[in-house]
Amino acid sequence: MNGAVYAGFSAHATGGTLNSMTDNESAAPDELVTSAWLLIGLFGTEDGTLELADGRLAFAGRNGTRFNVAIGDVRHVEFPWYYFGGGVQFTVNGRRYRFSFVVPTGEGGRIGDVPDGRRVGAMWRDAFTAAGLLRRR
Repeated sequence: MNGAVYAGFSAHATGGTLNSMTDNESAAPDELVTSAWLLIGLFGTEDGTLELADGRLAFAGRNGTRFNVAIGDVRHVEFPWYYFGGGVQFTVNGRRYRFSFVVPTGEGGRIGDVPDGRRVGAMWRDAFTAAGLLRRR
C-alpha cells in the first residue's frame, strides 16, 4: 500500500497513486484510506478514518464505526462549493453525513492545512466518480 502523511493526517491509496494528487491527471484509487472529520451540527466534529476498500465505504471515529456499507448504497454524493474541494457530503441509509478533509481549527488546524485537505478531497472525488456516484466533469 502506498502511503504519505500530510499536515498531521494520513492518506493511503492503492490502484491510483498519491503522486497523482499533484499532477493534472489523477487516477482513481481502488482503495483509499484517509483521515476525515465528521461534521456535527455547526461546531462539532468527530475525527476518524474514511475508508474505501473491497467495494465498501466505512467511517470509524472515536465513537466507533458510524457506517460500513457497500459503495452502491451511498447516495447523493456532493462536493459543495463552500468546502472549496476539502469536504464531501453524502447519504447512507437515509442519514446525511458531512465530512471535512481539512483539519478543523477546533482540532488544531491552521490555514496551511487547506491545500493538503483539498488534495485528499480530489482523491475522494476521483474515487466516487470511478464508482459511478458522481458525474464526470
